[in-house]
Amino acid sequence: MENMVNDRSYLLVIRLFCVIAPATIISGAFLFYLKTSFTPEGVFEYYSKKTLFGYTEIVWFHIFSIPLFAMVTLHFIHLFVDPHKRGKILFLAKVLFISVLINIITPYAIIYFGKPFAFVKIAAFLVMEAALIATLLELKLHFCTPLRKKSTSRCSKPRH
Repeated sequence: MENMVNDRSYLLVIRLFCVIAPATIISGAFLFYLKTSFTPEGVFEYYSKKTLFGYTEIVWFHIFSIPLFAMVTLHFIHLFVDPHKRGKILFLAKVLFISVLINIITPYAIIYFGKPFAFVKIAAFLVMEAALIATLLELKLHFCTPLRKKSTSRCSKPRH
């Protein structure tokens, strides 16, 4: 793993991911706000206008992309975190994937069962965003910490 950490191309990919990921999270929250105003009434109004087919057209991409985004982030953390500290990462992974699942399912519940599920959608969205931010913070925290006491920082340039 030491060679992978010191590989410039791998470090560049992780650094670029750390730049792009917050933009993805922020734009997702902004779009959700524009569509729903973060109010139960706005969420209900937005999703109740959708048909089953209409929402399924929207959700098909999210079913793949959001879990993939979470998995890539967690994979980077797994590569760099101390194996003895992985409990927090496992907890974050569970929270993240459960909140993603709830986010994908709740619009169907809003369409078929009504307004009470608008509250669930907002709560699941906020938990998902918080878990994504926490996961990215963990990545940044562990990405820039020493591998071993005698080694250089993980953020240091590779030796030739």
